Amino acid sequence: MSNGLYGNQNQGRSGSRNFGSRQTGGESSPAFMEEIRKVRNLSELSVDAIAKEDGIAEQAAKEFKINTTQLRKFFDQAKSIEANLKERGWEDVSGDFAMLRPILAYAKGRKLIPELFYQFMTTSMGKVVSEDEEMTRKNYQRFIQILESLVAYRKYYGEK
Repeated sequence: MSNGLYGNQNQGRSGSRNFGSRQTGGESSPAFMEEIRKVRNLSELSVDAIAKEDGIAEQAAKEFKINTTQLRKFFDQAKSIEANLKERGWEDVSGDFAMLRPILAYAKGRKLIPELFYQFMTTSMGKVVSEDEEMTRKNYQRFIQILESLVAYRKYYGEK
């Protein structure tokens, strides 16, 4: 797999890309970020760990200061990729997936999304691509489940 769009970025275990997520000076990461960081593949996270009360998605939704419109825009694009993935292979949708990062960067640059949301999404995205297409598909499905849960909890907790 070539570095393509991402140039010479750091590669994590199993060659998964580190999508530029980084910690800010000496601050410890929230528990939900550590849960994402410690897995090799998103599919290693159970649906229960993501969606349960005080799970990854609920913790994140409480922490993020993001309006549901911005979250839904990103979610809708990810769902569109999911629909295309069901019909075609990863190779056909990988470019669309790669474009999610510049979309996030643009929103972050315009201060429409917070830094922590950007880090959470890019870290999660870095756990999707695997050498094996079937694993990549499973990881992408878990990525969608994280987003679905996040959208639901964010709506529940309301705009802040």
